[in-house]
This record gives sequence, structure tokens and C-alpha cells, in this order.
Amino acid sequence: MFYIIRWFLKHYIKTNKKLNLVSVVATLIITPIIYVALVLTFFNGLAYEPKKSFDKESWFAEKNRRFEMRDDIVASGVFIGKNKTEVLETIDHQPEENVINNVWKYYLGTSTAIFGVQHNYIILTFNNGKVSNIEKAEVQD
Repeated sequence: MFYIIRWFLKHYIKTNKKLNLVSVVATLIITPIIYVALVLTFFNGLAYEPKKSFDKESWFAEKNRRFEMRDDIVASGVFIGKNKTEVLETIDHQPEENVINNVWKYYLGTSTAIFGVQHNYIILTFNNGKVSNIEKAEVQD
């Protein structure tokens, strides 16, 4: 990095002593910034999860990639106010867990986490026979 900065600055600074001093200071400032940017970019790439909007066709066509629709399902509240029959018609399979018939937990597939894999779920809570709450859940291995 020092030599790149020095090469660039030699066109603007003519004395060697001043050129070396400015190059060292610039290197000491710029190098950590570049290092941090590269590390953040690396970890951001590891944690990246694709996201897409919920639609029924993609839900049936890409069963192993349903986790991509998880955030949209929660944010849009697509199931809020629907009864159990309507939910089953839309999702077309029974929940993985049925806790006292008021909380349904659906497995959406496995995605990558920073250090391992992540199992993704949505949890539908029923109140008076209709969905009152939608949450996402993640379990990392």
C-alpha cells in the first residue's frame, strides 16, 4: 500500500523526505480502513440470505427455498385474519408442529448462517379460529 500511495503522491510532492513522511501517514490511515471494509464485506457475504415476495406459485415450485419468503410473510401479514382451512389451502400442507391447535409451526427450509446452517420457520398463532400473529423463527446449528 505504501508504494502505491508513494507512486501516486510523487507527482505532487517533489522532495523525498516530505514524500516519504506523507506516504507513511497516508498508509497508516488508509490501510486499516481498507482492512475493515474487506472484513465487513466478507462477513456480509457469508450472512447474505436472498429474499423474495410470497406468491403461491413459488411456494409450490421451490419447496427448498421457501425461507426466502419468510420475511415477506411476516411483514405483509398475508395470513392475518385467515382461518385454519384458508391457511391450509394456501400453504397446502400440515404444520410441522401443532401446539394445542392454536400455534402452528411451519418448517421453511435450510439456509446458510455465518458459521453453519440455519433452519427457518414461521409460527402462526390463532385466536378465535383466525390467525392473529405471524412470527419467524430461526434455529442455527
